[in-house]
Amino acid sequence: MCELNPLKIVFFSHDGCVSPCVYLNQTKKGSIQRIFCGSHYEMQRLCFGSITERDFMEVWDSNEYKGFRMAYENRIKLRSKGYIESIFETLEIEKPGKDIKELLSENPMPSVCKTCYKAYNI
Repeated sequence: MCELNPLKIVFFSHDGCVSPCVYLNQTKKGSIQRIFCGSHYEMQRLCFGSITERDFMEVWDSNEYKGFRMAYENRIKLRSKGYIESIFETLEIEKPGKDIKELLSENPMPSVCKTCYKAYNI
């Protein structure tokens, strides 16, 4: 889970742009530069809407922003399931269904977060 918890935290830039964190909403011209695991990445600023143009709750409840948060909600549920799976292993009970790693790969984090150390609590 992201250290900045996009389910509960929101960032407003000086120009009213709403996003889940400061790392996705840098208000500079051009792309945002990132170095992740020794590789260079460029990404565009992530803005789900502007509070200068729309009510905050309209932005928060937009399908795009809900979809972003849903990815994290699903991963939190799966992480909880992973703790339960570890109990099965400790008790040497056969665990039902898919492996937690397989489930997480089927429910990826938002692509804009994959190159952010905060998404991995680093």
